[in-house]
Amino acid sequence: MGKLSKNTSYSHLNLKSSYSNTSIKEEKAVETLQIRKDCNRVTMSFDLSALKILLIDDAPTIRRLIQQLLRNFGVGNIIVAANANQGMQLIETEVPDIVIVDWELDDAQSGLDLVRLIRNPDGPHNAYLPIIMLTGHTEKARIVEARDAGITEFLAKPISTRGLHARIMSVIENPRPFIRTADYFGPDRRRRIDKNYTGPERRGQEGDSIDI
Repeated sequence: MGKLSKNTSYSHLNLKSSYSNTSIKEEKAVETLQIRKDCNRVTMSFDLSALKILLIDDAPTIRRLIQQLLRNFGVGNIIVAANANQGMQLIETEVPDIVIVDWELDDAQSGLDLVRLIRNPDGPHNAYLPIIMLTGHTEKARIVEARDAGITEFLAKPISTRGLHARIMSVIENPRPFIRTADYFGPDRRRRIDKNYTGPERRGQEGDSIDI
């Protein structure tokens, strides 16, 4: 795929075909990590076989877990990196459609540092690249910091099947326009909140909000 932009099209994903009420079987916990049992089913209506996702996480157990979930979703191309430096190299050489990155990496650079590098509009890479940030820390200050760095979606650990799938679908179905100000470049930080939504994976807040 070429670079994403404000008018990104996912027409190559055959969005109107494929799965319906597909059951996602939970695998046994990878070492001590468990997939939440109440998220063992997601409804998939998109063919994601043409999607290329870059996963950046320093923990092998997390990488294996997320790779398995992405394969279950039907993602056709999954590439992995263990640190920010490897991740940036793969962004430039592999041109992924979506990046999933952990906030804390066993490296000099954090996941948040990587987000800021990606969101440099004057850099050589795709500054419009959708970024899903993973973290075990859900304090409001952290969420705001990640949002202000330019992430597209935020996903709290422990990772659930439903939560990860929802973030990927949000990137594809509801792309947000990018804005540029004196101190910010990234997706519009304002979100439209569906007040009738009562399902999982949402924590309502007044004003601007971000799903975690």
